[in-house]
Amino acid sequence: MKDLFCVKQGQCVLLRNRMLDSFGIFDPAREDISAYLNRLGQFFEMKDIVEPVVAQGADAAAQAAPVVATARYNRLRRAWLIRVIGANAYRLLLDTCSPEAPEVKSYEDLTLILELHYAPQRNKNSQRGTFADRKQQSGESISDFALALRNLAKYCEFGALLDSMLQSQFINGIRDLRIKSSMGLPTLQHWWKTHLNTSEICRRFSLPKFTG
Repeated sequence: MKDLFCVKQGQCVLLRNRMLDSFGIFDPAREDISAYLNRLGQFFEMKDIVEPVVAQGADAAAQAAPVVATARYNRLRRAWLIRVIGANAYRLLLDTCSPEAPEVKSYEDLTLILELHYAPQRNKNSQRGTFADRKQQSGESISDFALALRNLAKYCEFGALLDSMLQSQFINGIRDLRIKSSMGLPTLQHWWKTHLNTSEICRRFSLPKFTG
């Protein structure tokens, strides 16, 4: 019985370790590269891959140890990135780094290559046009529509006008006239100002009959 318990316990530990070592590949159709790298950074935290810190006033011997630890920290980040990024993104790294191998580049160099390829500089005027044309689509919930507007606005460089532009496009782009007529424009404006993430509006109008 004890042996059976040990086997099951070992299987649980093995499964837990596999889960801790798992991280999905990068899929540009489903996620921004910046979001992927941010999540990867949190994965590093979970794996205790953290940048060493040198204490102020430390002697020469104490300062030498973090140098070695920092080199290991950088190697681990690079190794994990290459391991989890996926075949397509790794092929991009191979082609871009050639004739060198990605394994000899720094983590910062590799992530810069990925960001330049998957998140190129966007023209703000073009993005503003896309934002202005965005309306709630058929079958799209209020919450998804609000989220889509916020995602588009990231590249529009609205600055201090951001919330005003979001509020205006959100109100104008709602498909279901029953929402506008039941609340009225002033009420929608007030709710937007009170709940900048539209959480209250979403809770009230995310029912299927209000999805457009």
